[in-house]
Amino acid sequence: MDGDDIAVDRALVERIAREVIAEFGGASEREDLLQSGFEGLLQARPKFDASGVVPFPAFAYRRIRGAMLDLLRKRQILPRRALERCERAAKLEAILEAETEEAAKDPPKGDLAATQSIGALLAKYTAGYVADIAASVERHGTEEGLVTQLDLAKVDEAVALLPDREQELVRAVFWEERRLAEIGAAAGKSESWASRELGKTLARLAEMLS
Repeated sequence: MDGDDIAVDRALVERIAREVIAEFGGASEREDLLQSGFEGLLQARPKFDASGVVPFPAFAYRRIRGAMLDLLRKRQILPRRALERCERAAKLEAILEAETEEAAKDPPKGDLAATQSIGALLAKYTAGYVADIAASVERHGTEEGLVTQLDLAKVDEAVALLPDREQELVRAVFWEERRLAEIGAAAGKSESWASRELGKTLARLAEMLS
């Protein structure tokens, strides 16, 4: 790796750190966030296929951001509301990271396919956000209008209509707040497997909620 590549990598990690601090706080942890970000970048590099259409910064972004969010969650330094948002973002980052890896392996062909792929990804992200909001409300109540415009009964009904295995997965991630690595290990699989399974489940949930 030459000096230019190192400079680009550093700029990427520093930019993501600024975004995370602006969104969640934790400015006092900046140096540790940068360190976690570089560790995430190093984890992403061996998985990257330089012959694909996904550029490395886009490929590595999710792992870098996810590593920083994990640090903030472990440190428990954020106010409760910010920590809840951080938890929610970390769960969704895991899904997006798995989707990015899948896209790098088998990129969509043509503008229409790419547009459809982006739309499907956003639908999964939205479904995950809604499910996590519903779980948070069940745990903490509807403080400060957290669920304004959200029909919780519809969410519960949709989750109940999922196949049993998918119901268990959604509730384990969002209601029980179990980590994807733990869920994968319990099934004798990997964290990436759990992320992919959750992505498929959220696609089904998104269709039900649309």
